Amino acid sequence: MTRFKIDLFLLLGALTTSIVDAQARSAVQPGPLRQWSISTQPTFTTESRSVKDTVILFDVIGATVLANGTVVVGDNGAQNVKWFAANGTHLRSFGRDGDGPGEFRLVNVIGTCGSDSVFVLDGANRRLSMLSLDGKFYGMRALYTDAVDKRAPSAIKCGGNRRFALLGQPRGSMPAGDLPFRSEVAVRIQSVDGVQITDAGVVSGSDRQRFGNSAGPRPLGKKSLVAIGSGWLYVGTGDSNLIQVFTLSGKPAAKIQLPFERRPISKREIDEYIKNVARLNLKLSESTVRSMYAPLKYPDFFPTHGELLVDNLNNFWVEEYRLPGQTASRWIVFDAMHQAVAEARLPNDFRLIEVGRDYVLGVWSDEDNVKHVRMYRLIRS
Repeated sequence: MTRFKIDLFLLLGALTTSIVDAQARSAVQPGPLRQWSISTQPTFTTESRSVKDTVILFDVIGATVLANGTVVVGDNGAQNVKWFAANGTHLRSFGRDGDGPGEFRLVNVIGTCGSDSVFVLDGANRRLSMLSLDGKFYGMRALYTDAVDKRAPSAIKCGGNRRFALLGQPRGSMPAGDLPFRSEVAVRIQSVDGVQITDAGVVSGSDRQRFGNSAGPRPLGKKSLVAIGSGWLYVGTGDSNLIQVFTLSGKPAAKIQLPFERRPISKREIDEYIKNVARLNLKLSESTVRSMYAPLKYPDFFPTHGELLVDNLNNFWVEEYRLPGQTASRWIVFDAMHQAVAEARLPNDFRLIEVGRDYVLGVWSDEDNVKHVRMYRLIRS
């Protein structure tokens, strides 16, 4: 669908109450879905092992592909941003651990957002750094969703329309007792220039678990996420098979019904989850991890979805929640009219970060849990 058609649809929705009422109903899903596939071999990869002339990637959170094929990677382990040529050759790095200009504590490349800059979120320092496409630092600014409680967003995505979609931090005080809880979070849209465009209200935030005087994500709990495209803002809270859709002016527009089953959590799956936590934790023994996680109160059901994103053609992608021990991922793709159009299954141990016109970009973990940024060719059949 062209941008003109999307804008026309939005205009008619604002003028005609019957269309608004129609949008507010859950989208009816057609079937069967087209099967999109990816190439069997990656078209781009960054080696991550400690060998001669190899750049090590410690903890990749975000990455993006520039128009010239360069891949920019945020390495949270090294607290820097790395540039790689289209053939995988390391070109340059920027940043280091710290609190000053060009320094990071929690680095995440969130993309170019349709601009001529690379945006890097530092969640610990609650700010955005702006880098030129060739890796030069030229500014930073505070980023938060509440003028009073100036914490970094709990979730952030950018689209190709020079806008950010943000979820705020949980509102209210933390309840007493070491029990899981959930609070409301604000939904906002901001321009890449830092101007707040839209306040879309509040939704349920991610599940949290209190541990003594602090709180963190609830194990196997629901995670609230956002995605944004040229025409719509998407919000998923993981507690139902519905994705909320807003216009870019913050008005409720539709509810997308996901074709995912609600799956109960068994003791076997809790054990598998604890084993995975212990395997990834290099500082604590498995017995220590088990003593911490086994007594917790786990949810009765898994979240209804995983990650959300919008591709370069303005299609909305939703991941089916991966069960503990499940390494492959399944995604359902919706068009700009909120109709399911395709299904895509991605490789084992691959975490999707970005989808272009003809590629998928993400992080692949090998048998030793070493991270590699990879790109595969996307075949939209």
